[in-house]
Amino acid sequence: MSMLKMFHICMELWGIIFCAIATIGLIVGSRRMATRKSQQIIMQALCVLLLAADMTGWYFDGRPGWFAENAVRAGDMAVYCINYLYLSIFTLYVWQIVRKNGEKAPWGLYATFATSAVSIALMVVSQFNDMYYYFDADNVYHRGTYYIFTQVLAFIGMAISFSMLYQYRSRVSKSIYYALIAYFVLPIITTVLQTFLYGFSLQSISVVISTQVMFVVDNLEMARKFQQQEIAYQKASFAAEHDTMTGLWNKSSGLQRINDHLNSMDADDEAMLMFVDIDDFKHVNDTYGHSDGDFWIRQVADTLRNIYRPDDVICRFGGDEFVALIKGTSNTSVIRTTLGLFARRMRETSVQRGQDVHCSVGICRVAAGGYRSPEHIVATADKALYEAKRNGKHAYVVYDSDGSRMELAQ
Repeated sequence: MSMLKMFHICMELWGIIFCAIATIGLIVGSRRMATRKSQQIIMQALCVLLLAADMTGWYFDGRPGWFAENAVRAGDMAVYCINYLYLSIFTLYVWQIVRKNGEKAPWGLYATFATSAVSIALMVVSQFNDMYYYFDADNVYHRGTYYIFTQVLAFIGMAISFSMLYQYRSRVSKSIYYALIAYFVLPIITTVLQTFLYGFSLQSISVVISTQVMFVVDNLEMARKFQQQEIAYQKASFAAEHDTMTGLWNKSSGLQRINDHLNSMDADDEAMLMFVDIDDFKHVNDTYGHSDGDFWIRQVADTLRNIYRPDDVICRFGGDEFVALIKGTSNTSVIRTTLGLFARRMRETSVQRGQDVHCSVGICRVAAGGYRSPEHIVATADKALYEAKRNGKHAYVVYDSDGSRMELAQ
């Protein structure tokens, strides 16, 4: 076997292995954009068949025997037919990328199909008249008189396909556009070279290389778009469930999570529900201005968020009111400690800004075995807040879930 044959066979064998692995990866990978993925799988499979057919032709070319004669003829015919078929699938792939929902396919798509079909039909006819290629007595491949027509038909099909891509170029990103252009550039260059440099399979190899470049860029672009969509969805979901000013849960989302937790509590579970309100908030806005009022709303939110755990539910109930569900405890010492820390941090900020701002807090303690409905617990915490306001503000009042007052502190 000559060095040239060994070179082609080795190159194409490695190409088959690479394309086979890529095909398996597409099959077991993401199922998003199924139509586009299925076309990629078909094109990768055609690359495998193209290289296998060309490798078969190279291996059996010049070998004696009935099997070798038929193998080399089948392999060479398959190379031409697969190239034409690949062109049709590629053009369909381009249309899948650029099309809009409900849009009818352009004439270029059908023209490419027709060109490929005519080319394959003529290839079948050529097997009986040797117009494209023939084999001598030693079973060696030779180009026929009309071999150039095989390349002309390929050029016509590619020109039609390219015109369709160019027509819709504004619908794809530059990276995708140039990756698709690679399919035309590399095969055209190698086709011209192969026309004048007899004995090289540059065309088949170039088709496979351009396919891999195209798919790598396309899949990266798809991954980027899906990531952008996921980010946009997450932002929209966050905005729908959170308060814009503070980043806390908004009223509806917060109460839903509070109700879900309270309804799922076992007999041994504990919790406490807090209503927090900025005292005389209208006076704060009137005295210091609305921008400072907004600052204090954010300050209360940040302070609550920093004191309590991420697993606790803290929401902006509305205006200057906040509701927080502290899970897993109803211990009065925990209540005193955390509310003392809250009051101290608010006081420190108030002194720094030279503004007299403080809060009142109403708490409903849900001890083990003392479960009541979520509506009752929220109402009880609201009642405790009202009592804290009535008793001079800047205070907290703790009620048990049965409605009895446990503690008042200022």
